[in-house]
Amino acid sequence: MRINREITAPAVETEKMICNFCGLEIKKNEFGYFDEHLSVEKKWGYGSEFDSETHSFEICEDCYKRLIAEFRIKPLVG
Repeated sequence: MRINREITAPAVETEKMICNFCGLEIKKNEFGYFDEHLSVEKKWGYGSEFDSETHSFEICEDCYKRLIAEFRIKPLVG
């Protein structure tokens, strides 16, 4: 979940980011960038249980490791 604040109309800057899985804040580093995390935005198509909805969420690196540990088929790593 991103908590934004308006900096100039109509631009916005992400002020705070929270992991949707564990609920902890994803911190900014000393350069003002958020620590490593996964951002997902999925636009569901016609006929889906989520027909025409757009879902978005953020997952911190620790929760991503927990998530992929449960995968039957591991992600490809390049």
